[in-house]
Parts: sequence; C-alpha cells; structure tokens
Amino acid sequence: MMEEEANVEEIKKQNKQLLDEFEQELIDKKLSAKTIYKHVNNIDFYINTFLLYDEFVEAKKGTLFIGEFLGYWFIKKAMWSSVK
Repeated sequence: MMEEEANVEEIKKQNKQLLDEFEQELIDKKLSAKTIYKHVNNIDFYINTFLLYDEFVEAKKGTLFIGEFLGYWFIKKAMWSSVK
C-alpha cells in the first residue's frame, strides 16, 4: 500500500508540473484569466481525479482513456455534467 501511495504522489507531482506548464502556455497566448482557470481546472480533474481513480495512470498515457472518460465516467461521476 505504501508503494502505491508513493507512486500516486509522484504522479501528482509530475501532473503539477504539467499543469503549471500548460497554464503558462495559456498565459503566453493571452487568454483571459477565466478561460485559463476553466481549462486548467478541467485538465486537473481529468489527470488527478479520473486517471488516478482506479489504476493510477500517468498523464502521458491518459489519451488512451479519453473515450471512457467522456463516454461514461464523466457522465456518471461528475454531477455537474450536462448535455451542453
């Protein structure tokens, strides 16, 4: 169990770096603060909630699971999801 926790913490650390880099790219593109917040928050939810929910998947492998996330998981687990 300790090894799994250490693995998750390492993944979260890597994810933080990715999110910081992503946020900086959006800032450099001069997007509004509101848009940046929404995009970073959405990616954070995907990589730190969905990808770490059961299997502890690294973000770089996360593209393999986007269909499952959008087609099933998000609809069932994110209470704020809607058709819109």
